[in-house]
Amino acid sequence: RADAREVLFLPARNPVTEAWTGSKLGPGSEAEQTTGVAIVADAERFESAVTMWLRRSPVCGVIAPYGENALQSRQYRLMQRIGALAPIVQFRDVSLAVARLQTVKSPEEVAYLQRAVAVTVAGQRAAQAVIANGAGRSEFGVEAALMAAFRGHGARAAFPPIVGAGRNGTVLHYEANEQTLQTGDLVVVDIGARVGHYNGDLTRTYAVDGSLNARQAEIYALVSQAHAHLVVSYQPGTDTLFSLDARCKAFLRASPLRARDAEGIERTMDVFMPHRVGHHLGLEVHDLSGLIGGGVLDIPDDLDQSPPLPPGSVFTLEPGVYLADEGIGVRLEDNYLATETGLERLGPPLPFD
Repeated sequence: RADAREVLFLPARNPVTEAWTGSKLGPGSEAEQTTGVAIVADAERFESAVTMWLRRSPVCGVIAPYGENALQSRQYRLMQRIGALAPIVQFRDVSLAVARLQTVKSPEEVAYLQRAVAVTVAGQRAAQAVIANGAGRSEFGVEAALMAAFRGHGARAAFPPIVGAGRNGTVLHYEANEQTLQTGDLVVVDIGARVGHYNGDLTRTYAVDGSLNARQAEIYALVSQAHAHLVVSYQPGTDTLFSLDARCKAFLRASPLRARDAEGIERTMDVFMPHRVGHHLGLEVHDLSGLIGGGVLDIPDDLDQSPPLPPGSVFTLEPGVYLADEGIGVRLEDNYLATETGLERLGPPLPFD
């Protein structure tokens, strides 16, 4: 709308506090130029401004909280505060609309994501170099090397690095990173660098001694083939993250390979991929999580009402197979930009093999 305005409320700058924290943005022209927001006002004016706006229109758009912890959330506390200022207020959840706006990345956002992925690639190469030195090194030694690569490029970790050797590689969010690497181990390295508030998220699986045994090789090949199948079969204007997940699981299920589950029952390989095949990527590692469908949570397929992935959306593809009883975990993850004609891999080359 022509009369729409944006206002950011920030606390006034405090020289005493900034002596401990460093300079902060505050109300005024400096913050307006830095953020691009038309008006950056003093947070002290928030209540009077909201009250005035709600007198004109009692409808207030919010990103509403849901779930068992909703009543303890910051969003709910803010809704209570606004309700106390204007009891007539009518809240409307704008989460879905905001998420759809965030889905398509601008060229500037894609450039930041490219940079974040490039730094993540540097971290993967540093990790691989340590693992290639063979047994006796530690998971935390691998972590130290990849973190040095991140910081050397002026980036931070987007999430706690996952460096899982052997059976640890079958734990999806393993973060202890304290085990010694053993000859014959596979090591799952799932890491992401954050650059300019945008995130990369890449996973590779390496052999400690540089070679895979027969069983490891067939599992690795299956995961690699599943990843390639998703990229080649991607259907612009049709596919969602849910449809890609279903296609990945079908590919794994069609494999002649088998493994035994915790009860000793022989099962097809899709059973050993408990997560979704991908998630949106951007300002958050799991961008839009909780706002729209297509995350890594195992949501029933009949709840998939998400629209096709639009050109300009950025997401991960990360098929994996995890055989805890065999101590084999393999995950291969890359980051992709959806285009009008297919998928464009972000970042410099980082082969699976």
